[in-house]
Amino acid sequence: LHMRIHGPFRGDLLIALSPASAGWLLAAVLERPRTHPDLGNLTRIEESGLLEIGNTMAGSYLSALSNIAKQSLLLSIPEIAIDMAGAVVDDLLAETTRGAATVLLIDMALAAGPPGSGALMLHLLDPVTLCRLMSAVTGARDGQGCEAIGGV
Repeated sequence: LHMRIHGPFRGDLLIALSPASAGWLLAAVLERPRTHPDLGNLTRIEESGLLEIGNTMAGSYLSALSNIAKQSLLLSIPEIAIDMAGAVVDDLLAETTRGAATVLLIDMALAAGPPGSGALMLHLLDPVTLCRLMSAVTGARDGQGCEAIGGV
């Protein structure tokens, strides 16, 4: 699942779900028995459910980040891509960052889900944006302490 972040800390969010986690979440959202969905042949309701799940996960993260950084951040409409994780990430990096990406990796566990269920969220942003974001989160003056993360 892919979304763009608009605002002062623009970048991209990518949420990766295992087939088992996707199946468990769809079962919970669609109130049906848990199965492993055929990810190559999703129904419209399953695709819509996964997009809404991704939108909810990303919205929660962005809301917390907005509150901490005291900035307004908005999400684009989510898009879905089903492929090997490496291929999706490579395509996204090539399209959005031109090789100048920094990645914040968030490992999400599903508290109510079966053991091992969860998702990975990748927040892709350029080093200068990461520096501004870290300054806003920590309360440091813009650029202070950014040498450690490759900023200016």
